Amino acid sequence: MPLILQPSLDDVTRKELEARLEVVRVKRMEAAQIYYTGVNAKLDAVSDKIKVRINGQMEMLNKEILSLDKALEKVEKRIEAVIQLDQEVGVLGMMRVDTMEHDDE
Repeated sequence: MPLILQPSLDDVTRKELEARLEVVRVKRMEAAQIYYTGVNAKLDAVSDKIKVRINGQMEMLNKEILSLDKALEKVEKRIEAVIQLDQEVGVLGMMRVDTMEHDDE
């Protein structure tokens, strides 16, 4: 018995061969569609996980910004207090009366 590496197409008409090839093409297209549907599902899952992480980072960022806003308000109040005290020192300095002190030598 001879070794058969390829099916013999001698007894198949061209029309039958084209029909077989069409069946194979359709099966390959279906397999590719199933494969890429799975790939897309995996990509969507990874994307969703990253979006959850982004949302978490955004929440932490918002908290930190609020904290910084509060700290900035405190700093601005402290600056206002220092300015006010400095102005008070200036007013007190203007109210001083210069006296002439004589040195008795």
